[in-house]
Amino acid sequence: MTKLLTPPQVNELIDRGEILFIAGSSEAIWQLKPGNWIAGSTSYFMGSEKGLVSDQLLHVCQIPAPKNFRIQSYSVEELPRIPAHYFGNGYSLILIPGMSQAHLEFAKNVFNFPDLFAGNLVGWITGNRLEAPADQAPFVMDGRTLERFDNSAILLHVDLPNELIAKTEIVNIFEPTSTYQVEFPETSFRIESCRINGEVVNFADFLRANKIDTRLPLIADFSGAHINVSFNQLAERHVDLYAPVFRGVKYHFAKPVPDYAAAFAEHTRQVSRDPVFSCNCILNYVYAELEGKKVGPVAPMTFGEVAYILLNQTLVNLVVEPRQTG
Repeated sequence: MTKLLTPPQVNELIDRGEILFIAGSSEAIWQLKPGNWIAGSTSYFMGSEKGLVSDQLLHVCQIPAPKNFRIQSYSVEELPRIPAHYFGNGYSLILIPGMSQAHLEFAKNVFNFPDLFAGNLVGWITGNRLEAPADQAPFVMDGRTLERFDNSAILLHVDLPNELIAKTEIVNIFEPTSTYQVEFPETSFRIESCRINGEVVNFADFLRANKIDTRLPLIADFSGAHINVSFNQLAERHVDLYAPVFRGVKYHFAKPVPDYAAAFAEHTRQVSRDPVFSCNCILNYVYAELEGKKVGPVAPMTFGEVAYILLNQTLVNLVVEPRQTG
């Protein structure tokens, strides 16, 4: 159901009326015909044989046997309305342009969206090649009109037949340490001061003084689930993150992972083998040196993963299976 294809191969699916969830470069996406699809920008993939970087291939998820579907864009102000458009039995696939106001607003305020957990909300944050110019904005696209958005979310809401049910899986290889407990004074992507083991410190100074490995994420416990927040940039007096930390939540540093790629491979063997959709974090791709290695399902490598909320350094699976009866 998920594979890497060339634009002409994807256009054949579009001509057949298939409903598609697409990842690829701007160059590849602009070669597509109008149709029932949404797309977001990335050039990094886990293929069927290895991890790779490509501006010519597209990751394509064919939506199987929907009862109904709806494509809809959401401006920054409209984001809280997303759950109101869930189907009663189904899932919603979301794409948000990386580092846009829509990305920041979703990440910081998603817990306030009414009925957020009433359906399955999964997807990813779009981006460009890591070496791309800073003014090259990540984007999402509505395939029906070929309208491009760089500050709105685009969603594909899918209604499933009653005999099927969707579920969301999160793969996180990291475990928290207990040495330091970190608390933040406000919900933010940028941190100056924080409280560590009860003492107020400058976060950047603390990381340098204690030689904290910023390739490993911060971890918080949200109702029993370990949620990662990854480090973006360590500046002189502040720290930038790839997801927000929340006021009132206790965070811990992650335990070292001796063999990153092996640990990830082991964890992915423990989840569903045939997901409808998967996405994996670009930081896993870089830090585990996955280019040329086969680890996990065919998936786009993304700049933040969504499983209801924004995640970092995780893999997210969407699984559709027969509903249990009796």
